Amino acid sequence: MMLIAGWLVHGLVALVLVHAGGSKIVRPPKFVVENLTRYHLIHMITWIGWGEFVAGVLLAVPYTSPLGVLVASAIWGGAIVAHMSHGERYVPAAVFMLMTGCGAVLKYAHLFEIARGR
Repeated sequence: MMLIAGWLVHGLVALVLVHAGGSKIVRPPKFVVENLTRYHLIHMITWIGWGEFVAGVLLAVPYTSPLGVLVASAIWGGAIVAHMSHGERYVPAAVFMLMTGCGAVLKYAHLFEIARGR
């Protein structure tokens, strides 16, 4: 049951990452272009988009999901830093980072049992 819950949480996070990354790659929304221009990161929009897209795909594929957790956490961490450094709301990115971690704990609970010696 915990495994299914973990996959559901990671599925939602993966959908958000793939959508956000894909939109930055194909046709970024106006508000995204404005924000990245204000952050002086507009020249990196394609790289940011590909990073989000790849993180979502890695998270959704069972074999690469552990790597996806690490890459997605890095993406969310970067989003949190970017928003905090400009005095903006960072709670949505923090919630998605928390969801990424909770999904990992639910999916890989057996690793915590091994670490405790059971």
